[in-house]
Amino acid sequence: LREAGRLDREGWRDLLLVASLSVGVRLWLSPWTLFNGAMAAYEKIVYSWGFWDVPTLYGDGWAAWLGPLHAVFGLHPDVNLGANLAVAALAPVALWSALRQLAGPGAARLGGLWLAVLPLAVALSATEVMTVPVLTLSLVAMAAAARSGLPGGTAAGALAGLAAGFSTHVRPEALLLLPAIAVAPLVAGGRRAVGRAGPWLALVLGGVLVGLRLVEMPPPDAGPMRLTVFVDPSWWVASLLPNFDGNLSPHHLFLDLRWTSPLLWWAVVQARRAGRPVLPFVVGVAATWMLLAKSWPLADAMRLQLVAAPAWIGLAAVGADRWLAGRRRLPWELAGVGLVGLHLVTGRLDLARHHEWRFLAREIPELPAGSVLRYDDTPHRSHTFASVLLALNPAITVRGASEGRPVDGELLLRSVSCLEHADEAEEGGAPPGCARVEAACRLVPVVEADVPARTDLDSRFDPVDVHDGSVTIGIHRLEDCR
Repeated sequence: LREAGRLDREGWRDLLLVASLSVGVRLWLSPWTLFNGAMAAYEKIVYSWGFWDVPTLYGDGWAAWLGPLHAVFGLHPDVNLGANLAVAALAPVALWSALRQLAGPGAARLGGLWLAVLPLAVALSATEVMTVPVLTLSLVAMAAAARSGLPGGTAAGALAGLAAGFSTHVRPEALLLLPAIAVAPLVAGGRRAVGRAGPWLALVLGGVLVGLRLVEMPPPDAGPMRLTVFVDPSWWVASLLPNFDGNLSPHHLFLDLRWTSPLLWWAVVQARRAGRPVLPFVVGVAATWMLLAKSWPLADAMRLQLVAAPAWIGLAAVGADRWLAGRRRLPWELAGVGLVGLHLVTGRLDLARHHEWRFLAREIPELPAGSVLRYDDTPHRSHTFASVLLALNPAITVRGASEGRPVDGELLLRSVSCLEHADEAEEGGAPPGCARVEAACRLVPVVEADVPARTDLDSRFDPVDVHDGSVTIGIHRLEDCR
């Protein structure tokens, strides 16, 4: 905010342009849905309420920043989605600010506009994905760190240390971005930055927060940062030949034509002789290359590699700005934003569970007070699913499908999990919870919806349940229970 008062007319124009495009695209195209599969999305929502012990892999930052919002607006998933939408819209502005200090106004404008329309960043904006705030916090830290290396940057140094340190308490991937943030003051302020208070204040404040985080961290290979793969030569080959098969796929979305425009590849090459301004982004690319999909090759690549996107965008912006020197910038910049944004058409992940959430958010609040709703309680994390259902409608009673005997008049939520089959499961038949209720009672549809029969690779639908590429989920009233 202090720096905004020092902007010239061109700076204000660029700031408003980046901010307007970022907000507009996200309001128009954000999915507004729960993203993670295997009910992990509901788990992340419940973690933010502070009622459950958060695994040490994550830390307490997620609940710490969402807790005050839930205290004001209530325990509702929309609070999470809205908060992530807001911080996601700030990310391009933060990248613009960082690039403006590191590489100049031209590169800043390109980087901010490209991140504003980057399909990956837009696709995760209004979701519960925890790397969304990590992305923005890290970019705020980088922008502040760059400013801390200049005269009068003490307050910026404090912000850089606090933002960088706090981000590591939200997701461990933030640890990988610390080296890129650390070199930003040296790039912006040169050798004189070493003698200024700002960078040292950032180092002290950030160091304390990061140290507290490292004390409680699990071993490195317990999460997505699989360091052991670097001793496997076949992994290095596979990382340059993206695929979607199997767990721990080295697939990177920056190399995927559905998500990334070849323009960015070309622009990164142009940055090869750009000198000092590219150093933080080169460090960022090198550090985040180890972010691998854990279970779902595309979904995991999306949420984990989101924090790597600004490093690639920053490199590309510096390279393109160098190439544009002496040329008419406006037509080329407009074309560049169009080419990057064109991939919003193909860069999407649209699965059955995403449509299911919209169905639940629409129909569960409409159930009459006192209704007893049974749900599939056999999957791992199903207890968090029940908590979210209660948050959508506190006036109902939520009961597991395997609890006691079903009674006439109760309701059964025949959800996606009732229709999915894990890869190792036998063909045919619903999971135990749903099957028990369906065998004991006649199901009378109350409300139903067709959703696309698309799942992640670790589950599938029984062909019997698929009709014209869709499966039917719904809420059913139980009658003639035996």
